[in-house]
Amino acid sequence: MSPEVPSVEGDRPAASTAPPGGRVHLALLVPAGAATAAVSALTFVSLADWLEALIGWWASHGGIVTVAAPAIGGVLAVLVIHLARSTPGTTDVYVLGLQRERFDVRSAPARVAAIVLGVGSGVPLGYEGPAVYFGGALGAAAPQWRRWPERPFVLAAATAAVAVVIDAPLAAALFAVEVARRGRPGGRDLLPLAAGATAAWAVLRGMGEPGGVLGSSAPAVTPQVAVAGALIGLLGGAVGRLFAHAVRWAKRFTLPLRTRLLLVPTALVLLLGAGQLLSGGAAALFGPGLQLVDYADGGDIAVSALLLVLFIAAVVAMVAGGVVGGLFLPMLAIGATIGLLVGATVLPDVADGAVVAVGASAVLAAAYGCPLTAVALAASRLGWSPALALAVVAVALARGAAGRASVSVYQG
Repeated sequence: MSPEVPSVEGDRPAASTAPPGGRVHLALLVPAGAATAAVSALTFVSLADWLEALIGWWASHGGIVTVAAPAIGGVLAVLVIHLARSTPGTTDVYVLGLQRERFDVRSAPARVAAIVLGVGSGVPLGYEGPAVYFGGALGAAAPQWRRWPERPFVLAAATAAVAVVIDAPLAAALFAVEVARRGRPGGRDLLPLAAGATAAWAVLRGMGEPGGVLGSSAPAVTPQVAVAGALIGLLGGAVGRLFAHAVRWAKRFTLPLRTRLLLVPTALVLLLGAGQLLSGGAAALFGPGLQLVDYADGGDIAVSALLLVLFIAAVVAMVAGGVVGGLFLPMLAIGATIGLLVGATVLPDVADGAVVAVGASAVLAAAYGCPLTAVALAASRLGWSPALALAVVAVALARGAAGRASVSVYQG
């Protein structure tokens, strides 16, 4: 077993990014991109709802089901990717395709099937991060057929897919570019990003959701809360840095199929089973992290901290085992748990909503290298409030503690 940078099938250098038929007129490109974004938003809001319902159905059974189901689903997910001669990467594939301006579409069906089998059965990975790849693949399909430039369609559709999943159009637009290249979006990307975010906002509003641009105002920030926020930022940065390095290490190894088929169920049975024993029967490590946050909100502090360590170990094991899934929601869960633990230890009377948003934003900024996305996500939860300023400070401290760390292999 030797370390190597993970290969991505279909990632051959593009001979040319210019369409043979000449330039596409803006009057055609803009409405086509907006239409693609709307289709992407509608598709992924339905997929996300279905996956949430499926995960909730498994979780309602509890007991041995919430240990056995992820183990079986994880094995099936690994087998699907192996039989399809694909790789488990999603966000990394999106980043590489965006940088080369030639997107891998052929492997999307196998990865969708693997997501449903693995994440849908409760494997501790998410579907928010993969939405950027699946949305990008949907957006690239028509341009590849018509031989149009792919980048505008990919960005618009990827933004829309992520936005409806996380209910934060502005954060999704920033994530769609920041995950590939640190810093603010370039001028040529603003129009497709705006189209994708607008399409997602319209779909969310049509479903009765507020649209997720700005949240409701959070409670006022006292000096004690500010100190707690700074602690959350520093701790979130340190944990995010360790998490990013662990994930990058797990991605560097190409394990034989037999090893992966042994690693995935063994790690899930041991770690998820231990989590149930520690939490008194609660499926605290089941799924992408929401169960962990629920337990940490009022649960024993020492047990919650230990469950957090086990959850991180389970996520890293799934990455090493080649299970398709995202890291976005697990990062938010890790940060939210850190926020709850700091709040319960330092300021037990502070509203949970503020410390959860600050912690989630800090770890996202640290582990994904996306501080702009993290601030926009905090704004979608906290609104224009002193708590948002606290989140900005926590994000800055977290990025300072994390340095250049990121779970994304190809981030520029």
